[in-house]
Amino acid sequence: MAVYLGTMGKQDGVDRVIRAAHHTVHTFGRQDVLFVMIGKGECWHNLQRLSEELKVADFVHFSGHVADDLLLDYLSTADVGLDPDPPDRMNQLSTMTKIMEYMACQRPIISFDLLETRRSAGDAAFYVEKDDPKMFAHALLELLDDQVRRQRMGEIGLQRSIELVGLDRSRKALLEAYSRLLGNPATPFELPEVDSQEATTSELRQ
Repeated sequence: MAVYLGTMGKQDGVDRVIRAAHHTVHTFGRQDVLFVMIGKGECWHNLQRLSEELKVADFVHFSGHVADDLLLDYLSTADVGLDPDPPDRMNQLSTMTKIMEYMACQRPIISFDLLETRRSAGDAAFYVEKDDPKMFAHALLELLDDQVRRQRMGEIGLQRSIELVGLDRSRKALLEAYSRLLGNPATPFELPEVDSQEATTSELRQ
């Protein structure tokens, strides 16, 4: 299962996922991949029509917006997270929220080779060198067929989401701020023992 999470507007390049699905099924002959599209946007209906035109509607599931619990289920069980943002100037300089959410849920990522995505994800992502849906599909299949690599990338992503990006530090600072508001500045909260994947995902969604 390959998951896309995010807005589906013209600038988000989500049509690349549908075209990559076409190459997955009709060029590479693979019918064992489900593409799950989470979110909505101005292109939502057009993307559904495109999936029908390219004869991949049976392999692409448009879930729309989902509750947090279901979102966590999808992100925790997906094999790969998809980031089809095209390599334009804005995307080169932006860190996408979905990148952080994929990493927090220990999912490896397929992305075009964007400067800021590479800075954020590092070795947690497989970078497609050109804006080419066929190359995107080939990279996806290469990763899907290598479980060991996916696991290693997922572990790297989780560690980067905690350490490099500082989500755990942000959590501590927030708890200490609550402590001060409650009149206990000298006694900061101890961080509770929680599952790191669940904690980082919850923080990102807030």
